[in-house]
Amino acid sequence: MKNLTCNQYVLDRNHLYVLNDPCNDVTSREMAHPSTSISYAVLGSILIVQAFLTWFWFNKVKIFRFHYHVPVLSNTMWTFYFIFAGFRSILMSIIYARRSFEKEDKEGWQLANWILGSIELLFFCFSLNYQRKIRCHDEEVRVDAEDLTRSCPKIMKNWGWHDIIASVLFFIIILSVVLFRVLEKSLMVWFWCYLAFTIVLILITFELAIDIFLKKGLYQPRVKTKAFFVFSVLTAAPERIPIFVWDYCISGEAYSCWHHHFDMFDLFLVFKMLSALFLFIAIVFEFRRLEEEVKFAFLQENQNYDYEE
Repeated sequence: MKNLTCNQYVLDRNHLYVLNDPCNDVTSREMAHPSTSISYAVLGSILIVQAFLTWFWFNKVKIFRFHYHVPVLSNTMWTFYFIFAGFRSILMSIIYARRSFEKEDKEGWQLANWILGSIELLFFCFSLNYQRKIRCHDEEVRVDAEDLTRSCPKIMKNWGWHDIIASVLFFIIILSVVLFRVLEKSLMVWFWCYLAFTIVLILITFELAIDIFLKKGLYQPRVKTKAFFVFSVLTAAPERIPIFVWDYCISGEAYSCWHHHFDMFDLFLVFKMLSALFLFIAIVFEFRRLEEEVKFAFLQENQNYDYEE
């Protein structure tokens, strides 16, 4: 097996659905891959809790007795990211917990993982670009009466070319996954299309994070907050690459254990947990920074506004 290249492994569909925990002696009666399954379960729980906290505590501002949504404080995109990432992690926890799969079931679950992973990555791009465009421009916060709404603001109107490119890449990825599933003869082509465009999306997140970090001005986020965004992007990236690539294309050998109960992909899951924590800290810092500015700016510019509307 060591003499085969990753390109040759793709010719066998089963290799693409390989699970990462290769140590035969770490299985249990209850779970096939305990360390990975538990890690994904913990990661999923963290992300779902963060989605709940972001939506209810860090998505709107309270002015007197009412809560309002303001575009500069909106974290709706981040909430969607946490939800999709959390559900995908729970799905992966179930996949790694099961001791056996029928071939069709295994393919279906893994394809669902690829699709959910693409959606997760898409909203990661959307959210980073929203942060870059709305909160990292060098202008003082201004809030007019029409900016306040009791419902979610229309975030789509703030789309830019990063969002358009990410959306096009996402649809190409989904098309590649579908064609990979139905066209046996061109299996290799569509898998590499899926992988290549996924990597391009990951590179877009790098570019957005770097742009956020390098922006300068009086009204920018603190350097510490920008660093948290960069760390979040970097630590999330390895887990997004299919385990097939790590096992067969990078390490050069499938099923290699680093430790009796631990392997490389488990380390990537720890990185993903750190990414979620870094990201949530950055979101909270940004919300706290802008919340008081929004209140002051609105009260200064809209002294005659009817707050009970």
